[in-house]
Amino acid sequence: GTFIVDMGQNFAGWIALRVQGDAGTAVHLRYGELLHPDGTLNGLTSVAGQIKQPGMGGPGAPPTAWQADTYILKGDGVETYRPRFTFHGFRYVEIAGYPGTPTLDAIEGYLLNSDIADAGAFACSNELFNRIQEIVRWTQRSNMFSVQSDCPHRERFSYGGDIIASGEMAMLNFDMAAFYVKTLQDHMDEIRPNGGPTETSPFVGIADHGFGEGSGPIGWSTMVPWLQWKLYTYYGDKQILAEHYDATKRWVRLLETSAVDSIIGHGISDHESLVPKPEALTGTGFYYHNVCLLARIAEVLGRADDVERYTALAGTIRDAFNAKFLQADSGRYGTGTQASQAFALFFDLVPAEKRDAALDVLVRDIVDQHDGHLTTGIFGTKYMLLTLTDLGRADVAYTIANQKTFPGWGHMLEGGATTLWEHWEYSDNVYSHNHPMFGSVSEWFFKALAGIRPDPAAIGFDRILIQPQIVGDLTWARGHYDSIRGRITSEWKLDGNTLTLDVTIPPNTTAKVHVPTNDPSSVQESGKPAKNADGVRQVRTTETESVFAITSGHYRFTTRIRR
Repeated sequence: GTFIVDMGQNFAGWIALRVQGDAGTAVHLRYGELLHPDGTLNGLTSVAGQIKQPGMGGPGAPPTAWQADTYILKGDGVETYRPRFTFHGFRYVEIAGYPGTPTLDAIEGYLLNSDIADAGAFACSNELFNRIQEIVRWTQRSNMFSVQSDCPHRERFSYGGDIIASGEMAMLNFDMAAFYVKTLQDHMDEIRPNGGPTETSPFVGIADHGFGEGSGPIGWSTMVPWLQWKLYTYYGDKQILAEHYDATKRWVRLLETSAVDSIIGHGISDHESLVPKPEALTGTGFYYHNVCLLARIAEVLGRADDVERYTALAGTIRDAFNAKFLQADSGRYGTGTQASQAFALFFDLVPAEKRDAALDVLVRDIVDQHDGHLTTGIFGTKYMLLTLTDLGRADVAYTIANQKTFPGWGHMLEGGATTLWEHWEYSDNVYSHNHPMFGSVSEWFFKALAGIRPDPAAIGFDRILIQPQIVGDLTWARGHYDSIRGRITSEWKLDGNTLTLDVTIPPNTTAKVHVPTNDPSSVQESGKPAKNADGVRQVRTTETESVFAITSGHYRFTTRIRR
């Protein structure tokens, strides 16, 4: 009398149940992401609030807060039940009390999320990456219900840290302009009396490693200036910088008064890291990042005095960071974990003369100590992939993303995942199986493999970088992003020793195109030497690339790559 329905996909939404029976018959539905080995429903990873024993949930709470519905038949022919006042996150549905045996057409799933349009797409010759891209998008869609949640069943809160980790992934895949303005306002509404943002919105009292009065940890609260800056970079929203400027200054002031000798010694740090977390290093790195963001916002708003003040403060923090954490003889920061090195390099805290050494420590840890695997958590994963790419080691980032063994995205897929897990390791009783924070890999797909990213000086994506990485065993990659100014496309194909790169740049924008080549004299655009082509200006040439400035239009670059 108990049936299990496999929807084939973990997602968030509703089911519609069609049933016919006597009045008063009660049909019970329970939802979960997994099955037990004996085939029965395992709903433990999606139990609301982790309430799994009597007394945990307070007065009126059930002993275990399953995701569940009960429908009582009215006995009037074929009836269709669909929830109205809730939604669920699930792959499997347990049906008990159904009159007779349900057929496959007795139940239908409805994917739900806030009405947000697609903005980008990515594909390449590596089928594993295409599968990862697909589960990232399913995960993000499952977690957009008015807020960007960390999971659609157990916690439904907007966590600031998760948005820092996955926010640009979301912007490159979906039109997040209005949604993220609303998200930012939600978090600004929760700022505590001392000026500290909260860990979640809505605020429910969660304040791990914060700064008192209910304020959240530094990595999560950094979302306040970070999201403002990304809304400006991607969508040109200058007004939002002005609206929240005073509140952002109060937050940075709280950090100033909380720092000891310019060091912030606490925080959640690199959540879900597989090695010990460097709390003081990441805390101070985020302190520096907040101050730098505020200085950049002040510059946009013409606050010259604040630009000078916060630029100087950033320099003081940078000096303190290196004095405390850098082993000058080796380039190692703190204990030299992947997260430690990635934080220092990504936030540009490393002195120029130590950058190669710091990068070498990172690469050796990945390649020699962990056989090409990551050890990073929520932030370190994003920062490491992008840092490796920016510093010329996209090949190592590719190796990390291409793993099918633990830990990594391929390991999730090998374990049957159809959405991203909260933890690198499979969990059958605690961690969510529909969690966006490790979706930052999709951001890397767009920025590194398709090569589409905003220039650091972009306002509403008006300045574009096209910088694809020809790495691993890839033979082609393509991506597009529908910016507020129009569609940007980058598509490349490697045929023997010939690389073809097709680029489209929308009106009223400019771009710099980095054509990968070790034979600069062979670079052509539409059949002409690129440096002489219409709308193309050669900027520089190195041993690995030729860089061209272009205006709006479609361009086809070709070059030979000597092997």
